Amino acid sequence: MMKKYNDKYYARYGDPRTANWLLMDNQMYPFLIAALYLVTTKLIVPMVMRKRNPIELRWLSVAYNIGMCLVNAWVLYELGNLTVLNPKFDWFCQPIDWSNSPEAMRVAEVGWIFLLTTILECITTILIILRKKESYSSAVHTFVRTQALIVAWYGLKFAPGGYNSLYCLLNVLIYAVLHFHHAAVISMPFFKHWHWETVTLALIYVLQFSIYLVYYSQLYFFPPRNCKPSFFVLRLNMGISLLFFVFGKDFFVSVFNFISGKKKSTEKQKKKY
Repeated sequence: MMKKYNDKYYARYGDPRTANWLLMDNQMYPFLIAALYLVTTKLIVPMVMRKRNPIELRWLSVAYNIGMCLVNAWVLYELGNLTVLNPKFDWFCQPIDWSNSPEAMRVAEVGWIFLLTTILECITTILIILRKKESYSSAVHTFVRTQALIVAWYGLKFAPGGYNSLYCLLNVLIYAVLHFHHAAVISMPFFKHWHWETVTLALIYVLQFSIYLVYYSQLYFFPPRNCKPSFFVLRLNMGISLLFFVFGKDFFVSVFNFISGKKKSTEKQKKKY
């Protein structure tokens, strides 16, 4: 009975244009991929690497990061031109175009490519574990990649483009920068002293999910009549953003300690003079 209800719900509210696309015909796909990601990165790969030395994957990591930087930058460029850079785009709440027009279909296609990038992003964690850089594979790192799989799928299914473009645009912008940074640090010794620590990543993620929470909350509590946003998608994004702050408590401690340490060192220097 529950399955019939789910099928009716997805058929009624889901985007019929993408119903038969790869990975879009079954709502279990994002959860299965997320489960496979967690099993691989938390059990299989760590077990294989337990008694082994770190694997040198310098140039493979460089190639991967450059490739992901270019893909994310391309998605940002394509979707940005179709949405926020369009003079007619409503920054408060842009209605979703459900038509089969070339522009609307292009938005859906770019959204589908974004979904694929969230799957490819999982390779980042595997490379980290193979190189035995487990300190970078934190709970927040795992959470960010897992939620992206689920949010990207449901976003494409129920709200492709329009007001929901913010999630994709901000995500690919951040990852284009992060992958460029990783490639530069790994390939060029000159950039190694610019290596971002946990605190910097914490601040980036905190800003990202704070923007999500504020933006989707105002749409949820003050929905404009001419937009009609999907309350399911809004609740999903708000819930994911709140969960981030639960999983990110260690990041916040790092930020607090970093700021406190900076203040103490500044005070000591003042006392010297």
